[in-house]
Amino acid sequence: MTSPARLAKAEARIAIAGNILLAAYKFIVAYLTGSAAVLADSWHTLSDSLSSLVLLVGVRVAERPPDQTHPFGHGRAELVATLVIGTMLGVLGLEFLTQGVGKLFHPEVTRYGSMALVAMAVTVAVKEAMAQFAFWGARRTGFCSVEADGQHHRSDALSSLVLLVGIAVGRRFAWTDGILTLVVSLFIFQSAWEVLGRAASQTLGERPPDELLERLRTLGLECFGPDTYLHHVHVHNYGAHREVTFHATLPPTTLLSDAHARASILEGRIKAELGYDATIHVEPHGDDQ
Repeated sequence: MTSPARLAKAEARIAIAGNILLAAYKFIVAYLTGSAAVLADSWHTLSDSLSSLVLLVGVRVAERPPDQTHPFGHGRAELVATLVIGTMLGVLGLEFLTQGVGKLFHPEVTRYGSMALVAMAVTVAVKEAMAQFAFWGARRTGFCSVEADGQHHRSDALSSLVLLVGIAVGRRFAWTDGILTLVVSLFIFQSAWEVLGRAASQTLGERPPDELLERLRTLGLECFGPDTYLHHVHVHNYGAHREVTFHATLPPTTLLSDAHARASILEGRIKAELGYDATIHVEPHGDDQ
C-alpha cells in the first residue's frame, strides 16, 4: 500500500510537470494574441507549479522523525505548506485584480482566435483532471495541503472556463479582456480564502469530530463500565502523529491499580482502532466539574 506521504509527493511531482508544460503553451498563445486575460491565466497555471513545489517540500519536512526540538515530529510542516500556498494565491489574485483594472481604464481590442479557444479548452480539461486527482489524493492521505493544491488546479480550470466563454465576444467589446481578468482574480481570491481558512482552523485547533467523540465514549464504556463519563476531550494533530487527551470519571471505590490497568487497555484500543496516542486522566465521580 502506498503511504500517504508518498502519494502526496507523487501528486506534487505530476502537478509540477503538467503545470509547467501547460503554462508554457499558454504563454505562447498569450504572446501571439496579445491577451492580458490569457497571460493572467498562464501565470495562474505557473503558480500552481510553485504551490506544488511548496507541497512537495512541506511533505518531505513533515516526514522527518521527532527530535529534541520537535518531540512530536514535524507533521505540522504540511499545514505550514498549506498556509504558504494560500498566501501565494492571495498575492497572485491581487496582481491580476490590478491588471484587470488597468485594462478597463485603457481598453484594447484583443485578437482572440481559434488558438486562444483551443488553449482555454485544453486548460479546462487538463486542470480539472489534475484537480480531481489531487482531491482523490487528499481523501486518501488526509493532507489539507494536497486539498489546497487541488483547489489551485480547480481555480485555474474555472478561470479558463470563464475565458473560454468570453472569447466569443472578445472581438466586439474592447473592455472584455479587462472584465475577464477581474473575474479570474476573483476565482483566485476565493480559492485563497478557502485554503487559508482551512489551514488556519486546523493550526489553531478544532473541536473533535462528533464521530470521534461517540467512538471514544463507546470504547470508554467497554473498558471502564457503564458508570464512566468522558469529558474535556482535546485532539492534537501533528500531521501523521495524532494525540487525544481526556478525563474519565470512575466510581470512587475503584482501586488505583484497576483504574490504571483499564486506562492502559483503553489507550491501546484507541491507538489500534482510531490511530491516536491517548493520555487519560481518571478521577472519581463528583470531581469532573
